Amino acid sequence: WKDRRVTTHVYLCILAQTVVNQCRRKLKQVKWIYENKENSFQTFIDNLSQVTMGEFVIENANEFIICDVRNNHKKLLSYFDIGEKEFLDYKKLSIL
Repeated sequence: WKDRRVTTHVYLCILAQTVVNQCRRKLKQVKWIYENKENSFQTFIDNLSQVTMGEFVIENANEFIICDVRNNHKKLLSYFDIGEKEFLDYKKLSIL
């Protein structure tokens, strides 16, 4: 219950709520939420929780690359300017 910890906790809560609000606003702006009645913010979170991200060490540099992305994930991620260059089909890598 130190002041610094409480302040940090409040800051993180406000930051998280800001991210949620921005995502929700963007999904409404691109009309994804209105596409069909099953699209909701919870559906968005559920879809994104299925995306996997791999950490690859290439020449002593850590690279985080989105792996195993389905078409519906690509569509959702494109709304946030996360493009194809961030996707990697790790199964096609010759080093694995």
